[in-house]
Amino acid sequence: DIAARLPVALSLGGPHAFLSLLSMAAAEGARVQGEDMLPDAVALPALARLRRIAARAPEGSAALNPIALLEAMGRTDEIALVPLVFGYVTYARAGHAPYAVAFSDTIGIGRGAGGVLGGTGIAFSARAVPSDALKEHIAWLMRPDVQATFIPRHGGQPSARAAWTDERVNADWGGFYRATLTTAESAALRPRFDGFPAFTNAASARLRRAFAAGEDEHATLTALRDLWRDARARAHGSLDDDRTGS
Repeated sequence: DIAARLPVALSLGGPHAFLSLLSMAAAEGARVQGEDMLPDAVALPALARLRRIAARAPEGSAALNPIALLEAMGRTDEIALVPLVFGYVTYARAGHAPYAVAFSDTIGIGRGAGGVLGGTGIAFSARAVPSDALKEHIAWLMRPDVQATFIPRHGGQPSARAAWTDERVNADWGGFYRATLTTAESAALRPRFDGFPAFTNAASARLRRAFAAGEDEHATLTALRDLWRDARARAHGSLDDDRTGS
């Protein structure tokens, strides 16, 4: 309904087209797994919704990644809404761009919660031998007071829940954390089997072609399942079907 009145873009660039589908499925309590990837009852309506929005989206927006979409929202009137997009707190704060971007939790239906977990955290390589100084530094970064002060002060997004609910942090960053907390806590986990990232890129490219052509969602789902099954057949090790859901 909004896309009929205002410029609404989807996050379709890079791997994000498939992640948008995954997020819509998560909103209905479904997760990507098994040989069928997603049940018809969830996948087909989601694909139809995405196709309808894509048909009205601003020209050129399908190629943009989340940062480029948020840049366009903060600096122009070309995009009024992106229903599903990774959150970058920089854009919620006044002063980064002419317009601050308002963020909210994603859609949810029944027991489901929309959203896909993103973000880059702190990790050690399996080949690393961390020094005591490095381990002390990591422990310092994880302290609640540091998460709520040092990290947001330097443009980082904290991981500690205490920082996400902190009044000062939210006041400084346009209420971003409080407005998206439910999504962050309940977002779907992406499968982690060998080859999933490559599948995501291929599936997203296929979705962009389908939306550009106005392809029927049944044909699109068949093509996605072919890519999915091929990726699983090529994978080494666990297919990650027994992981905890969203």
